[in-house]
Amino acid sequence: MKTLETDVEINPDGSIKLLSPLPGWLTPGRRRLLLVVDEPLSTSAALPAAETLLDALRRVRELATFSKIDDPVAWQRKIRRDRPLPGRD
Repeated sequence: MKTLETDVEINPDGSIKLLSPLPGWLTPGRRRLLLVVDEPLSTSAALPAAETLLDALRRVRELATFSKIDDPVAWQRKIRRDRPLPGRD
């Protein structure tokens, strides 16, 4: 058993539409489904307006958080704690 948390649209005919793409492990076909209803979503909460997104990006740009980074590649290498990738020094 796996868990999928997503928003759905329930139609009057009883059909359910996922509002996000299917994950790779969930293939089309018949499935037993346990549906837990959390709360209704308003359409404005499900999909933010383009102007809202643009406003958020403008505010992030004004913060100039990354303006002092001269070399983004060197900065990434310095802050990453991952394992070294094969063939990369």
